[in-house]
Amino acid sequence: MLLASVHFLGEDCVMNILNKGTLVRHGTISSLLPRILKDGIRPRGFLHKIRETSEEKPYSDAGIYVGGLVAYYASYLSFTDVAKQLTHCKVSLGEGAVPVVLQIELGEDCQIVSDEDFIMRDVPQEKLDQHRAEFQRRIIDDAMDIWRRYKSAVVIREGGIPASWIKRIEFPEIKLIPSPKADQDVSLLSFSCLFPLMDIEESIALQNFGVNDECFGLSNSTTLGKVISKLSQFSAFTDVRKRASWINYFHRRVGANLSANGVPQN
Repeated sequence: MLLASVHFLGEDCVMNILNKGTLVRHGTISSLLPRILKDGIRPRGFLHKIRETSEEKPYSDAGIYVGGLVAYYASYLSFTDVAKQLTHCKVSLGEGAVPVVLQIELGEDCQIVSDEDFIMRDVPQEKLDQHRAEFQRRIIDDAMDIWRRYKSAVVIREGGIPASWIKRIEFPEIKLIPSPKADQDVSLLSFSCLFPLMDIEESIALQNFGVNDECFGLSNSTTLGKVISKLSQFSAFTDVRKRASWINYFHRRVGANLSANGVPQN
């Protein structure tokens, strides 16, 4: 995925705004929650190795990726990076994490640009350089259209997104044995990984998944103030070895599901 720079944003550029009160989601991992609770969602707050190797550079030093279904994909990518590092002993057991999705209500009007993953999808990766001017124009001009169709955008706001804008936090059921809720969580993350490959609008994708935009999410949800104590109640978090085992187990289940659906595994 070719990522551009927002340095070309000028005072006379098209202003695309998500209004105050708009509900968005942001995908991350549980180990970053203490930092997010303190400082909010900071630009460039976490770079996972999958994107470092697959994308040239971050789109914007001031941008925060937000969305709907794609937020679950972002949480899975971050989770995958940590799970694989844990498997290969590149991080300690205490650094293991699970995917989480933050539900956010924008506290002010926010400027957005396009999520580059949905720009010029019909142009091969190796030919994007030939279309750089059009690519950069559409990053600006198509932002609201991309948001309406795919529910994905980059919020450009100095300082990122404050913690006070986060209303709820979703996370998967944390158990070492299969359960209906865990199956639902795996299915949602698997489906979210397929969604960026499909050239269909989010609303249609969700209908195919059997839900609407008001009733999908990971099985557990809690308010911002309760999330740390809520997570600490689970044995998979109070015992680091159980936590490592659960993370690897969950990763294997999701990975197997994605492979069965034809999604390439990094």
